[in-house]
Amino acid sequence: MQDAPVGSCIKQFIEEFECLKRKNGEPCRMNGADMLRIIKKNDFENIVKRTKDYEDYRQNCAGIEWKMLSVFTLADFFESILPGIKRIFQMPYVWLTVIEGTPLADLVSPAMENEAVNKHAAFIQASQFERFVTDDCKPVYACNYTSPYSSFFPGNHNFTVRSLAIMPLYIDNTLVGAMNFGHFVSNRFAPATDNSLIEQFMLQVSLCLSKISAHERLRRLHLHDPLTGLLNRPSLVAELKRKFSMSLLHGKGLSVLFLDLDGFNGLNELYGHEYGDMAVQYVARTIRSLARPEDVIARFTGDEFVLVLPDARGDMPEGLVRQMQDYLDSHPFDHENIRFRLSLYYGIASIHEKNVENPAQLLQAAYKRLKESKTEEYAPLQEEGKALIYKIRAS
Repeated sequence: MQDAPVGSCIKQFIEEFECLKRKNGEPCRMNGADMLRIIKKNDFENIVKRTKDYEDYRQNCAGIEWKMLSVFTLADFFESILPGIKRIFQMPYVWLTVIEGTPLADLVSPAMENEAVNKHAAFIQASQFERFVTDDCKPVYACNYTSPYSSFFPGNHNFTVRSLAIMPLYIDNTLVGAMNFGHFVSNRFAPATDNSLIEQFMLQVSLCLSKISAHERLRRLHLHDPLTGLLNRPSLVAELKRKFSMSLLHGKGLSVLFLDLDGFNGLNELYGHEYGDMAVQYVARTIRSLARPEDVIARFTGDEFVLVLPDARGDMPEGLVRQMQDYLDSHPFDHENIRFRLSLYYGIASIHEKNVENPAQLLQAAYKRLKESKTEEYAPLQEEGKALIYKIRAS
């Protein structure tokens, strides 16, 4: 099957030769002498070899393109597609340079903990990228001297590149960065080199990254609250189960902190639901800015928030709420000259309490204490085995 295209090319070449002879009134059959002259003149063996190489490339490209159809995550792209591209084009080094603030950066940044992503991705400012890739966004080739392109390389790279190709990438028609091909042979991307196959293949890579980006947006919509960007309720339950199991496995603490805004319904009635939504977003940003990176933050419903705090020791959860309230006191929510001081209720429950045997009971205990704090004025509860409950009023 692989030789069929080569054979058809030879057949077409012979037919065209015979037609030309017939047109000139000469004997139309190609004889042995004619064939030898043609082979010698046209380096036909090299033509056949190049044709076969081209067909091999096309078949390999088709294989990796089919594989791209089944890739929906950035990790899979770096772990399976990128090595395949290196094999197809026999390229020692292949990596991505990502323009900051683009859809590709939104994909790559959260995945940098993955070793394959971290090793094969670099970030660059748009102004730096545009110094080398002009407005027409054509590929850039460099031979012998690649030092000016150092900003395109991953920070931890330990390889020598003497020949470089920078292939622009797009997501939804937006320039997002480049796929780079590096070779230790200095003339690999010399001006006379035919790189049309790589250039054509980049379209498929851009389409693949566009698909991954769209899939990630859908995944985030499924897992996150659209108003605040925090995890939604189903995602919270899943994360709480995971953290609960990890806490039991490693013998570490775990606390759940339930938060509620004081007088939120009155805020909606007085200024409208749009204003209330902005207040919820403001509180969500405050919580995110003060929480630890390992904390799980979710919008439970309406004006209620939940934080899952791994390895929370002593009065750490209470101290975190105090920080939040202090910030809200000193930075009132302000919109269109309307300033409003937001106050918090909260309830805390811990994995080490009595009657907490599963994640649902842990969440329910914190929620119960939150509701209790809204019905009565509580002083701190110092009884053993009970969480602290406060209604925190804005000053």
